Amino acid sequence: MIALENCGKDFINMLKVATVCSGIGSPEIAIRNLGIEHEIVFGCEIDKYARQTYLANFKPNMML
Repeated sequence: MIALENCGKDFINMLKVATVCSGIGSPEIAIRNLGIEHEIVFGCEIDKYARQTYLANFKPNMML
């Protein structure tokens, strides 16, 4: 268990998201719609068209 009192404020306020089989980014859309501050660290999608849609909507730090 992480002792949150020992973590910096940024750790608590920023959700980091990584998805495998990202599709069009449904989890990312849900997080955005809930108003949760987040950073998309990683996405991965093999389907050409789903990948194009994902990258049109999101800018992950890394996309495989």
